[in-house]
Amino acid sequence: MTKIRFATYNVCAEHCPKLRAWSYRVSRVTAVIKSKNPDVVTLQETGGYTRLTSLTSRMKSSGYTRVRGGSSRWIFYRTATMSARDYKGAALYGKTVHVQYGSNGKRQAIPIQLLRQTSTNARVLVVNFHLQALDFTTKDQARLSEFRQVSNSIASFRKTYPTIPVVKAGDFNSLLHGNTRYDSDSARWRVYNQIKSDGYKDARTSARSTSNASASSLNKMSDDRRRFPPSFQLDHIFVQRNAIVTAWGLLTRNVSYGSQYSDHDMIWADVSLRSR
Repeated sequence: MTKIRFATYNVCAEHCPKLRAWSYRVSRVTAVIKSKNPDVVTLQETGGYTRLTSLTSRMKSSGYTRVRGGSSRWIFYRTATMSARDYKGAALYGKTVHVQYGSNGKRQAIPIQLLRQTSTNARVLVVNFHLQALDFTTKDQARLSEFRQVSNSIASFRKTYPTIPVVKAGDFNSLLHGNTRYDSDSARWRVYNQIKSDGYKDARTSARSTSNASASSLNKMSDDRRRFPPSFQLDHIFVQRNAIVTAWGLLTRNVSYGSQYSDHDMIWADVSLRSR
């Protein structure tokens, strides 16, 4: 079994006007990530070129390499433990799937990257999701459509490499429950139903030990917190059924919303994978 620590964090670099400026938050966001030293971290809402550049620079100083992404979704790996190249130095498989996003023909990037643990040469395919938000059945159907478009690419990869494990992490804007307490017409469960039928499980619900599992990954001080009661997660790390999740955690800060670093909190998981 190969042990790898994964994390995912929606950092809201641009569209959180009630938070402090990104120039203030970027170093603190990076410090949050560094505090858990994940081997792989998927980030969402990293912002445009200037904000992404400042984040990438901070992450590089903390020992992380940006490897693949687009549309403010990027995969980073810890340089000391992981690589996007094989032991001979050749680039490993990577792909950016541009999924239909909304009804206006707009497309968004979902990055997929094969990574290698340098100490064992074990490989894992990492997918960074950020599915569209909002309640109502039509939005949940759209999320499912986006998810399936990416899953088709993963299925093609696994036909050639069936023994390489897959980890799907990110802001799915999806729940493990049938609906929210906020709106009786809400629906955010279709993606999770598809995840289960595809042979994956949520790291939080299958972890041997957890930290802050009763909190919502939507920042508890956020204006939207009323919509998602404690333990209702929008951010997830999904692993295959044969993976062992030894620990899962959510990093939360008990300060006012204006002093938070994002409208989401980072989650992480220690996962043992069967990889060849």
